[in-house]
Amino acid sequence: MTSTTAIADTPYKPGAHVPVLDGLRGLAILLVLFRHTVRYMGPDNLVDQAVSSLMNIGWAGVDLFFVLSGFLITGILYDSKGGQHYFRNFYIRRALRIFPLYYGFLALLFLVLPQFYEYHGGRFGTLLENQHWYWTYMVNVLASVASTSSTPLNTTHLWSLAVEEQFYIVWPAVVLLCTRRVLVAVCAWMVVASLAVRMALIYADGGGNDAAYMLMPARMDTLALGALLALLARDSGGLPRLMRWARWGAVLSGGIIALLIGANLGLKQYDVTTQTVGYTGIAVLATCVLALVLDARPGSRTYRAFDQGWLRALGKYSYAIYLFHYPLLNYFRYVYRMREVPELLGSAIPAQFALTLTVSVASFVLAWLSWHLYEKHFLKLKRFFPNATGSAGNSGSTGGTGVPAPSWPAGSPERALRVR
Repeated sequence: MTSTTAIADTPYKPGAHVPVLDGLRGLAILLVLFRHTVRYMGPDNLVDQAVSSLMNIGWAGVDLFFVLSGFLITGILYDSKGGQHYFRNFYIRRALRIFPLYYGFLALLFLVLPQFYEYHGGRFGTLLENQHWYWTYMVNVLASVASTSSTPLNTTHLWSLAVEEQFYIVWPAVVLLCTRRVLVAVCAWMVVASLAVRMALIYADGGGNDAAYMLMPARMDTLALGALLALLARDSGGLPRLMRWARWGAVLSGGIIALLIGANLGLKQYDVTTQTVGYTGIAVLATCVLALVLDARPGSRTYRAFDQGWLRALGKYSYAIYLFHYPLLNYFRYVYRMREVPELLGSAIPAQFALTLTVSVASFVLAWLSWHLYEKHFLKLKRFFPNATGSAGNSGSTGGTGVPAPSWPAGSPERALRVR
């Protein structure tokens, strides 16, 4: 059994913010930016094709977001068990972090913009007619089941926010009602169930499809693995005990993903093999990478890699960047009448780089303004709804292991809940 001294030697400090988590979140949003901007690159030579295939892998950045979210939120919930106002405080705190920006974005999209541009007919009309799916966090159902053509003007990316909110409607109750041992088993079975759901959807559709990619039951394995990591790290040995398994898991899952990339000349998100074992492999890899980053000591290569200031800045504002970047991409394409990025000296790479950089910088500027002028003022209300430390928490609690449970690097409440 690992001693309390060994746990104390880990890089985590109670209540402290760990910068590398923002760096990992920055990597996730960077991958998403690559994936969405490269959609308009038409590679005509081997180098362009290689760059396009590499950037297209970025759709897996959403899986990394899911793992981070499952890890952070489950840690908060587990440590709050037995505390006062468990449900009230969790849901209000999450609403203060998520709702102001999300519903502000929707208000701009559905209430403000129509005052300057008539939403009649075509894509605008379709968007307005289906707005109830957006207000109720059901874009994933709209995009994958109701109609695959009813999320126009680059708003389909809201599907991932819907997945998380649907998951967290029920997850707090599951965490509260289950013992740690049962909760670990629930997380493991959720991974298996998620794979089974995807296989059933693929069988029913005759191939890879949007439902297997976007529906919450089909994607809950990433959230569950993040939750599982949070729970296992609260065992007697804490995170250090998991490192050997995390390294081997990263190697094995990375090998599976490498084989998929080699077989398909890229990581194609709607390929049947990718949507089954591939999604599971990505979820495992993301979880192992998170564990390795959390265990990294200041000064180590891993720590330095994710402690870059620019990467942490991207992570800090990643939620707003995620919301804004896709509509901005649509705007730039509309202004420059761009169906594909143009070639320069026989290559589309320079123009692709310019497009990605432009969208990224514009999204970051809007996200920075949104945070300082709008979002952070709602977060001041969180002081009225503190995260209680309950019987499973860190205030001298053993968490049922006989060893004080390690305090997680959720950081300040607003950063802990910044899962986008």
